[in-house]
Amino acid sequence: MLRYLPLTVSVMIFTAFSTSARGELFSVQLATVPASDEQPGGPIYDYDVGVFEVTNAQFVAFLNDAEFHNEVQNPGFGNERGDNMLWRAPPFNTGDVGLIVGDSGDVDAVFDISRSLITYNPFFNVGTRYDVVAGKEDHAAVGMSWIGAAKFCNWLTIDQGLGLGERCFVEGPGEVDWFPVTTGDDIGGTQQATNLARDLDDGERCALVRNHRGFRFLMDQGGIAVGGTNAVPRPFNEWYKAAAYDPAAPDVPRAVFVGFPFEEHIVPADHWTHAFGRDPLTNADANFRSSGDPFDNPDPAVIATAPVGYYDGTDHGGAFATNPNNNRYGIFDMSGSIWEFLNDQVEITASTAPDRSIAGGSYRSNNMQVTCANRGDVGPGSTRPVIGFRVMRVTNPPVIPGDLNCDCKKDINDFAPFVQALLDSLAGCDAGQADINGDTQVDGLDIQLFIEDLLTP
Repeated sequence: MLRYLPLTVSVMIFTAFSTSARGELFSVQLATVPASDEQPGGPIYDYDVGVFEVTNAQFVAFLNDAEFHNEVQNPGFGNERGDNMLWRAPPFNTGDVGLIVGDSGDVDAVFDISRSLITYNPFFNVGTRYDVVAGKEDHAAVGMSWIGAAKFCNWLTIDQGLGLGERCFVEGPGEVDWFPVTTGDDIGGTQQATNLARDLDDGERCALVRNHRGFRFLMDQGGIAVGGTNAVPRPFNEWYKAAAYDPAAPDVPRAVFVGFPFEEHIVPADHWTHAFGRDPLTNADANFRSSGDPFDNPDPAVIATAPVGYYDGTDHGGAFATNPNNNRYGIFDMSGSIWEFLNDQVEITASTAPDRSIAGGSYRSNNMQVTCANRGDVGPGSTRPVIGFRVMRVTNPPVIPGDLNCDCKKDINDFAPFVQALLDSLAGCDAGQADINGDTQVDGLDIQLFIEDLLTP
């Protein structure tokens, strides 16, 4: 099986308290999903995906640092790392984090500590109040909302030194003020009004890919439907390529049932039903309902997460035999473990802001809910003990030979720019991306490759 080696990005977190500072180091491991691994109809740019979901230890480091850099919590030290987050005043400061604008129900619109394995001690110095339940440090973090996860992504972008302008999400005081940064202003004259009316269009998705190097969630480009209806390769369906694509998978489409209520989904050729690179699913493959691992618990009140990457092909000293859960890119836990937030809207509802998509299923999901195709939804300010996230980023601006109109796709719309680039080349000008095969000249071979790209489904 072809494997792509993960990258390791070191993240230094300085959590200061009183007049001193302490430094903690953790790593975000990223695996590249390369453009050269050509999924027909899928993304044609490189992107880097978290090998593991964000852990409790990592989320605690964020919460402590953000509280320290919140102006209300720590006057004189506030900045963008802790902006647009609200901690309740004593005696109600339980560790929940809300939004600045909203009603009493928004006190946990960023993070609900009761739905997590994280603790809070208000009597400790600011910047040290959050901790993890002992033994759960490397478990997947839950209890944050889509907004809280987006804030983590923006914070991580700053912490990595990528710059404020590379952040991928707009922030604000209320639930309606959080959305991808490339959202247009064509409806009502504001980005906020556009976000309330529709999801990103393809131009805005491409702008996110081309222009922003910060951390965000995977896109799935699935439209407003839940379930598996729209789980097909698309130019910006980053989730499905990273989770399901593999030329070693069966080369014929297969019908499977996904989601709840169950619906039939046709798995395309060269894709797996589940995200670990084989079918069918067994109890040794992933953390799902009644999988039988040492963390499994039928009590719905128990948060039964497992350590990230626990399904690694070992038997953990005889405790529980697992199969390797990482897929061909080296990414773990995209089936089961926890539902993962994605970038996209799902159903445009009458709620304050549009729901956001989630994928992958969780430790409470049945075997049909942990398929690559299954898609759910949740409000952007809602929290669940079964939902968390992993980060991703487009590390380098993509160079896509043949994408002459710079829309991150190779299609008939590139024909006119290609002809113009060809004429420019003949006139001695820089032909740029018309040099499809990269041999520094534009000639008949480039024309042949361009036409083949158009004709390839």
